Amino acid sequence: MCAPKLSQAQVLYLNRLVHVYVEERADLFPMVALRPKHHYLLHYPWLIMKFGPLIRVWTMRLESKHSFFKRCCRTKHNYINVTKTLSETHQLNQALMSTGSFLCDEVDLGSDSMSFDRQIFACNISSAVLNCSQLNSPLQCSAVLTFRGVKYVKDAFVVIDHNETLR
Repeated sequence: MCAPKLSQAQVLYLNRLVHVYVEERADLFPMVALRPKHHYLLHYPWLIMKFGPLIRVWTMRLESKHSFFKRCCRTKHNYINVTKTLSETHQLNQALMSTGSFLCDEVDLGSDSMSFDRQIFACNISSAVLNCSQLNSPLQCSAVLTFRGVKYVKDAFVVIDHNETLR
């Protein structure tokens, strides 16, 4: 069904397979009615002959976009002007998707940044940092840092990355 290229013989073979499947399903499960998708399946060979490979005309991308809008409706709870709400949300999302990954990929340390010195910090903080074997050296300290557009200040900890390991 999703092949990018099909021969006429393959389409004829598909037609035969679909008809056999639908007939056998109806015989094996006489008490269960055929669903609409079984009827649509019977039309696939004709559609392939008319439009070419169905992978080029499928609607999965539209379904994905539609699910975005349904999710927005459910989360916004604003039904006064649905089209305006959805169009604004969609445009903001598109702007984020097109530029979000390029805005702040790096961590911006404040002007007061310096190398980690265990003598400056309390013993429990120094030992916690030194006992963490997964930290990459050199460690930097700063009173202020910006990561992905969010500014963090003193007394906040930021975990930028992690690796999950199975034990």
